[in-house]
Amino acid sequence: MKKVLILAYYYPPMGMGGVQRAVKFTKYLTVWKPIVITVKDVEYYSYDESLLKDISNIKIVRTESLDPLRITFIFKRIFRRKKNIVNKIYKSGKLKRLYDTVNRWIFIPDSKILWIPFAVLKSLKIIKKENISMVFTTSPPNSSHIAGLFLKKIMKVKWVADFRDYWFVDGMINYPTPLHKFANDFIRRKIIKNADHIVGVSQGIIDDLKISYKRNDSNYSVIMNGFDEEDFPKSIPVKTDDKFLIIHSGTLNYINDPCNFLDGLTLAVKENNQLRKDALFLHIGLSINFDLKSEAKKRDIDDMILEKGYINHKDSVKFILNADLLLFVLSDFCNSGVLSIKLFEYLAANIPILAVIPDGEAAGLIRRYNRGIICENKNIEKIKNTILFYYEEWKRNKHKKTFETAFQIPEELKKYSRKSLTNDLKNIFNKMINVN
Repeated sequence: MKKVLILAYYYPPMGMGGVQRAVKFTKYLTVWKPIVITVKDVEYYSYDESLLKDISNIKIVRTESLDPLRITFIFKRIFRRKKNIVNKIYKSGKLKRLYDTVNRWIFIPDSKILWIPFAVLKSLKIIKKENISMVFTTSPPNSSHIAGLFLKKIMKVKWVADFRDYWFVDGMINYPTPLHKFANDFIRRKIIKNADHIVGVSQGIIDDLKISYKRNDSNYSVIMNGFDEEDFPKSIPVKTDDKFLIIHSGTLNYINDPCNFLDGLTLAVKENNQLRKDALFLHIGLSINFDLKSEAKKRDIDDMILEKGYINHKDSVKFILNADLLLFVLSDFCNSGVLSIKLFEYLAANIPILAVIPDGEAAGLIRRYNRGIICENKNIEKIKNTILFYYEEWKRNKHKKTFETAFQIPEELKKYSRKSLTNDLKNIFNKMINVN
């Protein structure tokens, strides 16, 4: 059996969306036997040990690191601290500014560069011992691709570099000096030039990478994010409450900013006061540098808000299937190719989506499959009207479902299943080995 070495810093027991892609690739690779290189336990926003069940048969090698998340974890263990220090940093404006400043000035391209020496040394040993011919690196962090570059040069292996996001998202680029910008551009250009194949989750990301270094289109592939059919239950139970349930699943922050939605909800309540009694906005996930309750209180709708917090992935999917309306938000500064995992789970759930987003690939998918209504961020009136439209739909249909129903993902969306997407990656691996 052919073997592939996968370098993924963000990996279980760490949670959140960024972990999913590497986990599902390793879960569904069949002809290729994956061996995963990742970091030892780190201090992180949240953890989801349930994901380890997906990869119970995968060989995982955990290495040391000197990056801040690993050092913080060691510090906590030595001094027996219990509070989540990373969350504390993000809740404190001064600490977050200090943390971000240190990261921007000292670490290029990011703080995980201090994981790379450990990851590379361990990878070299495994490549020799296991006779590995293929290396797959995934980012963020962008540093992981530097490891791939070293392994490509030293061991002459084939190397696929996977980009889950832009090198930098528009609105987040804030280089301290021109030298920092030059160094980032130089590293990115070297990665694009030397990787045997480049994969991105959207066409926008691929187009952005092509700017760094011109290569033949055959060197690039889009493999989107997706959903795992096994994460969805076989049936949907009847709702036990009598609420018009609007759900947002995932992190709220300045990229996923719900304030325009909250403004629209406020106007909707003013127009139809019964909505205040009937509707509930449920947030599943973390709020990072964003206080949802406080923002809701400013608008006098805090009685309509419920924060569930971070829960394991399969449970979050069950909540999604009980929604009457799914909220998807992206700030206007986001690039057109930003495609989060939750969008594909929303699509698979076959529940209406209120998308408060700029035009881009995410909006295109929602239109293509006729899954909801897209509202520009500043069009508060349209957001209000959309909420009221789906509220009226809910009132007309709320008593129609009286028994548990079987759940089935629409056939047209099966190409976004993790199994199908992993097959696309497997074909890239096979082609690279067979051609040469």
